[in-house]
Amino acid sequence: MKRSNLQLPGAMLIMVLFLSCASQQKTTDSGAGQMEPDAGLNVVVKPGTSFSTVDTITIMNKLDPEDAAGIEGILTNLMMDEGFHVISGSTARTVYKYVQGSPDTEGAAREMNAELYRVVELNSVYVLEFSGKVYLDFLRLPRHYDFTNFSATITDITTGEIVVSANFTGNSPVEEVCREFVDRMAARL
Repeated sequence: MKRSNLQLPGAMLIMVLFLSCASQQKTTDSGAGQMEPDAGLNVVVKPGTSFSTVDTITIMNKLDPEDAAGIEGILTNLMMDEGFHVISGSTARTVYKYVQGSPDTEGAAREMNAELYRVVELNSVYVLEFSGKVYLDFLRLPRHYDFTNFSATITDITTGEIVVSANFTGNSPVEEVCREFVDRMAARL
């Protein structure tokens, strides 16, 4: 019996998906909730810094405003668990929207958005700003968001000096990268 040439690519696709799922399962099971050692997270705390867990820190999200992965909330919970005094970015941020009608076109309007951060008014000493790229990982169960890159800085707002810097490049769950970031930072203080 002769096989159709269309069946061969379909079988290869199924095999590739099976191997991909098997390797993802191996990665998930072998770590027991820990990041792979070569995951690529680098955390630097400035030597001699007076930054400590008793200082108030405001978390500012530099990702898209939606933060579908909930990174700001994850970082807030982890940092509070380590004893940090945390102010959320939404508490510190006031967004102003100004809409002006345009006389040269009917019905059109110009919009201007401005954000004002009340970090100093809220007695925050440091600001944690983070950004990165995330995607929804459909191959792992349960489904969750993974980072492909992540960067964060903690700045002393009185001097403008960066006291902690972190960056990640790789492919790991958001929760694991955030946990590793907070753990490494707290261990160096």
